[in-house]
Amino acid sequence: MARLERILTRGVLTVPHAACVVALATLLNACDHISTAKQDRVVSVNGEEITRGDLQVAAEALGADSTTVVESLIDEKLLAQQAISVHLDRDATVLLQIEHARRQILARAYEERTVLPRLEIGMAAKHEYYANNPALFAQRRIYRTLTFSIPPVLLTQTLRNELDRVRSALHVRELLNRRQIPFEAVEVTRPAEEIPAEVLPKLAQATAGDVLIASPPQAHVLLICVVSAHDSPVDFEHAHASIRQHLADARNREAVVQYLRQARSAAKISYVDASHAPPTSSTDQLTIQKGTPFE
Repeated sequence: MARLERILTRGVLTVPHAACVVALATLLNACDHISTAKQDRVVSVNGEEITRGDLQVAAEALGADSTTVVESLIDEKLLAQQAISVHLDRDATVLLQIEHARRQILARAYEERTVLPRLEIGMAAKHEYYANNPALFAQRRIYRTLTFSIPPVLLTQTLRNELDRVRSALHVRELLNRRQIPFEAVEVTRPAEEIPAEVLPKLAQATAGDVLIASPPQAHVLLICVVSAHDSPVDFEHAHASIRQHLADARNREAVVQYLRQARSAAKISYVDASHAPPTSSTDQLTIQKGTPFE
């Protein structure tokens, strides 16, 4: 290296000398790349390298400290080496799984880099969402409910009429037992943000002892009895981060839907097996039928 530096510092070069310098400079550049590659190595496992790039990708996926991630990568490398040694990399099922993972990674990368909007959610939109959803923020409550799940065919008009008159979860249980209606009961305590969006507006108007009747399609009817509800408001400052995330997620979902709608309209898609074609219509909607005191 020192000799090369002496050659490069000479003031006048003949043509042959210049050619030698170019060759040596190229060699030096290659040496630098090799040195950089060596610096990029973290671990060598049976001669195969684990690089800082491998470490970064794994750390983002695992969310663990670097030592834990490195040890995990070593274990993974050892298992992968053994898999290749027994030719699992040629197994039909494994090849399908590899292709599936590759397709998912490519789709996600394109979605993140090309489809999703990059603009920050505006402050005005955040304030508007806060103001339009008092049940989640300014009038937020924590609900304790006891939900009875019954077969849909047993929710007769007579039962509905009797549910209008009940005033507690105990009365609902007694009513179902008296009419010999089988049920499953689950008691939970949840804040407003964990309540399904279809149910929250009605639940926000309820008081202890009220009953909501939720009838999701192709499922059991839910008799949601309000045991208690106490106020736990959240101001805009504390809600700001969650509002931003919610609006960004909603915007991203819409962007993907719009992009795929256009992509599908431009693509030639034919269902070779008609059984895999989507249904022509869907009636999957959740209906909320109000019990006391909403009638």
